[in-house]
Amino acid sequence: MRIIIGILSVFIWQSMMAIDANNAFQKGNKYFEAQEYGKAIEAYDSLLMLDYRSWQLYYNIANAYYKTNQLGEAILHFERGLRLSPGNKDIEYNLALSKAKTVDKIEAIPEFFLSRFWKKAAATFHSDSWAIVFSLLFFMSCILFALFYATREKGVKKLTLSLSVLLFFMSLFFILLANKQLESEQRVDSAIVMSENEYIKFAPSESSKDAFMLHEGTKVSILDVLDEWCEIRIADGKRGWIPASSIEVI
Repeated sequence: MRIIIGILSVFIWQSMMAIDANNAFQKGNKYFEAQEYGKAIEAYDSLLMLDYRSWQLYYNIANAYYKTNQLGEAILHFERGLRLSPGNKDIEYNLALSKAKTVDKIEAIPEFFLSRFWKKAAATFHSDSWAIVFSLLFFMSCILFALFYATREKGVKKLTLSLSVLLFFMSLFFILLANKQLESEQRVDSAIVMSENEYIKFAPSESSKDAFMLHEGTKVSILDVLDEWCEIRIADGKRGWIPASSIEVI
């Protein structure tokens, strides 16, 4: 009886939390529609403070930040939303609009076309979606392999074995896509510059000489962390050190 009561209590609590989250989300939407973007950000941010995550939430709060010209926050949240919904055209479009308004125009080092193709293919769907496709294909492969053993007719055995092998190798391809996308989703080595402008140093020290300058909204890769400094690399290959407080990990 106590177990049943406990389960019901958890269910009721989760239902109430879901209702509260939905109310806060709708409240933020109403503020956004009324062009009260500051209040919309507060409503959306209250959900993030409760560890509520969804691509819709990141997308909406990013749009609110964009409307208030907070490009760093906008790009950060568009990037986070894109991790939850890879290939989302609305997020990609608004992210491109935000990046177009940033000061830094960095030409990326050309990437090998096969590597670029593989990353783009993996980013078409979330890793969970790729895993589901893998599971279905692998299950179908097992069923066909079982039919291969169960039947005695040569034509059917040949067909079921061929299809089983084909689906098995297809499933391997999709599990590789799932792993590649999962790796991308779990990466913590990408960040956005949040300060309006920041001098990048040759060494992790304020007294070090300036290497170059970056501005709000620029995406960087984190190479190393030393005390309150992060060694970063930008898309064109330049490297330097920036205060950890000046960037936010995606």
